[in-house]
Amino acid sequence: MNATQTAVNKQLSGRASSVRPKVAFFASVSKDVQFGQEQVVVFDSVITNIDSTSHVLPYDGNTGVFTAPLDGLYVFSATVLSEKHASGHFFICKDNSILSTMYVHGSEGSTWDSASNTVVVSLLRGQTVSVRDWDAHALDGALLAGQSIFSGFLLQDHSLGNINIAVIG
Repeated sequence: MNATQTAVNKQLSGRASSVRPKVAFFASVSKDVQFGQEQVVVFDSVITNIDSTSHVLPYDGNTGVFTAPLDGLYVFSATVLSEKHASGHFFICKDNSILSTMYVHGSEGSTWDSASNTVVVSLLRGQTVSVRDWDAHALDGALLAGQSIFSGFLLQDHSLGNINIAVIG
């Protein structure tokens, strides 16, 4: 192999190793919805839903569930807006385990309330993340569409190595 071919091969192999999988989604609640206790919140208006690793989209706008397409470190954020007179607890859950809690308390009259939370979590392929309502509660998504949102993305896939994961708690 001559020097030029060696240089080109080196550049191409460097580019191939720098290709990272892309996984991301963003969805909102598009209308007023009443939820039952421990029900998954369905963010039905899916704006972004990307998975460069397969043809199956990671977030399901019919069920409200994100399914990890590969092992990795993911970031998820959720914001919920309560109706004027409603209050409630919402959770970001990994499979059936609670990762974080959000509490909203809308008062009588014209006062709404919103709460947000963000989690960074290691997932194995096939594990799920969702937002759930603890109490029977209504989300106000129709007044200003996009006020109750759920999003997530792959921060780093575990196939890259050099990732130390510790579970605390």
